[in-house]
Amino acid sequence: MLPKSIGKLQNLQTLDLKHSPMDALPVDITKLKKLFHIPAYSYQLNLERRFLTGRGVPIGEGIGSLLDLQKLCHVEANNGRGLIEELGKLRQLRRLGIVNLMEEDGPNPPRYLRSLGLQGGLSRLLDWLPILQNLVHVILVNSKLSYDPMEVLEPLPNLLELGLSNAYVGECFCFTELGFQKLKILCLYGMKGLKTLKIHEGALPVLECLAIQPSPQMEVPSGIRLLKTLTMIDFCGMLREFAFSMRPQHGQNYHIVEHVPRIFFHA
Repeated sequence: MLPKSIGKLQNLQTLDLKHSPMDALPVDITKLKKLFHIPAYSYQLNLERRFLTGRGVPIGEGIGSLLDLQKLCHVEANNGRGLIEELGKLRQLRRLGIVNLMEEDGPNPPRYLRSLGLQGGLSRLLDWLPILQNLVHVILVNSKLSYDPMEVLEPLPNLLELGLSNAYVGECFCFTELGFQKLKILCLYGMKGLKTLKIHEGALPVLECLAIQPSPQMEVPSGIRLLKTLTMIDFCGMLREFAFSMRPQHGQNYHIVEHVPRIFFHA
């Protein structure tokens, strides 16, 4: 629990609350007009699905008055329009993490965001996501979407890193021609029903790192052979037959990955 006197620290630029047992951010922080960074998160490791989940801190009204704020993660959504409307006032905000966001939590996001993390169930991706043209880093955790989110994400022109953890309950991801033109890192975690990656020619032209874990039903994606810039693939929790099929010389799918310098398999 932060004391109310925190509001007297008028020159404070960073309020580091990582892994602190905070029930809520105090209203008095809205008096700290020079704040740049508020890291206020803690993580738990999901051993079954092998990814981290974050706990958000509830935030009160008035956060939109901190006009110099650049980093705010992770905060708990308030299941209404208030939070996102407040955040939309933060023109300097570049990194944002929100836990348990709902579709109705909109509609005015901070347009100049470079990093966005969303945790919690969504029936569809938020309507305002495509307008965030400056995004370079996106993470979706526990979204459990029923449709392929790639059609919404792949037009983002500056996206460099994409991480999806238990974000999709379907069987196929489709990467279309001219999709993800700048993406360098793609991580697909905790989607056990995923069977197919359809990678069309022209998609992911500069991808360097691909990580998949665990998707035991997945077929070896034949489109990997089109990804000439790949330098590393990391597979975890896949079937033994899946790994054996990519063994040098003897694997029937080795020709798909033979151009990749580093390939890792983990139990």
